Amino acid sequence: MTWITSLILAMMLTNIVEWLVHKYVLHGWGKSKDSFFHYHWEHHKRCRKNGYTDLDYEIPTTSMVYKETGLLGAAVLLLAVLWLWLPKLAACLAFTVVLYYFAHKKGHLDPEWAKKWTPWHHDHHMGRDQDKNWCVTFPWFDWVMGTREHPTGFDRYFDKCMKDPEMVAEYDRVRREIELDKSRGPDHI
Repeated sequence: MTWITSLILAMMLTNIVEWLVHKYVLHGWGKSKDSFFHYHWEHHKRCRKNGYTDLDYEIPTTSMVYKETGLLGAAVLLLAVLWLWLPKLAACLAFTVVLYYFAHKKGHLDPEWAKKWTPWHHDHHMGRDQDKNWCVTFPWFDWVMGTREHPTGFDRYFDKCMKDPEMVAEYDRVRREIELDKSRGPDHI
């Protein structure tokens, strides 16, 4: 396998995996406060509160950074087995895992950079629907799965309102009421 083929395949595979892990592991299992992956919800809270910035990335010993880098490091170690048969692909996969981490970290420390280079991930955190735009490095698998959502004019207004703590509290209160009504079933409404 050539280097260019390995790189393209690695980028595609990593994009699929980041979509699946983000959607089903971090937003699925991570919803439970008892889950190892609950750190991801704390990350979302910090981002919403701080206009996409998550300063935990400046401190490598925080729980979130420790868990994220640990999981990514474990993924790279697993690639050692692949190295025996497909060394170019293994190297390219390791590169894309590192690319993911640095793009994610850079974006959450520099929101203007994120708006320019990873706007889909910025939309994931700051848009109305945090169950869209799962990809971080590239939006490819979001396009394939139909989960890439672009903000509208209303979304930009919504983003501006969400900087007001009173608006955030009211939005959260209404959202909780809606979720409670949904959980009670159609007879309740």
